[in-house]
Amino acid sequence: MNLLRLANKRKPSLLVVDMGQAIAHRFAAEGAEIMLIGRRQTPLDETSAAIEQEGGCAWAYPAEVSKLDQVRGIVDAAMARWGRIDILVNNAGVAGEESVPPEVIDDMLYSFERVPMRHLVKPEEVAAAFAFLASDDASAITGTNLIVDCGLAADLYILNTLPGS
Repeated sequence: MNLLRLANKRKPSLLVVDMGQAIAHRFAAEGAEIMLIGRRQTPLDETSAAIEQEGGCAWAYPAEVSKLDQVRGIVDAAMARWGRIDILVNNAGVAGEESVPPEVIDDMLYSFERVPMRHLVKPEEVAAAFAFLASDDASAITGTNLIVDCGLAADLYILNTLPGS
């Protein structure tokens, strides 16, 4: 892992909690200052404290990103602190596997014969992809979708295009 790929580049990040916790930890480890955004103060404070305990820099900003006036407040707070926004990670509405019913997880894991990696994507794997895309290492990557799903989408395509399916 190329740690500190965002260090000394003054790359503030806007992040939303839930799966965003793994992304926040990864970006902080890579040298970014993190603005944590979410509806509930306690998880924000806990994540911020954990990041700071690991030597990173994070601050909590409670807000509901579905409300335009609160989004404007987020932007105003970020601009007041940094003067610009270099990285924006919008993962509102994305949740970890604990919010998915067990039968859905079982179906996803065991109903497909050819899922290449045979596991659901982990938050840390998504965080690594986000950190890469936000870094200079991805400067030549534009206008494309990066699917981080352990091959599930590719497998579904294969299954749906086989003769007789």
